[in-house]
Amino acid sequence: MKKIVLLIGIISTTIFAATPEKVVTQPMSGDMMSKEMVHHHVGKMTPEMMQEEVQYQKEIDSKKLAIQKEAGRDKPDWNKIHKLHQEVGQK
Repeated sequence: MKKIVLLIGIISTTIFAATPEKVVTQPMSGDMMSKEMVHHHVGKMTPEMMQEEVQYQKEIDSKKLAIQKEAGRDKPDWNKIHKLHQEVGQK
């Protein structure tokens, strides 16, 4: 009985290790994922929706710049940075 269980274990491990479907992919950052989603929906977006998307992206970029400026100070205001992060997350 032990030999059968051991044999099945070895065979299943060998089959699992030999499958060519295992592909290692790099994880996407949030920025890359959002751009991928926008490009995916470009054909389905109306001009008004595209303009709104551009406006949202400008707002997000300006808030990210404000976060970088605040974080670069000698004594950053962490409450302000947290508030800006929350605002970016809501967009």
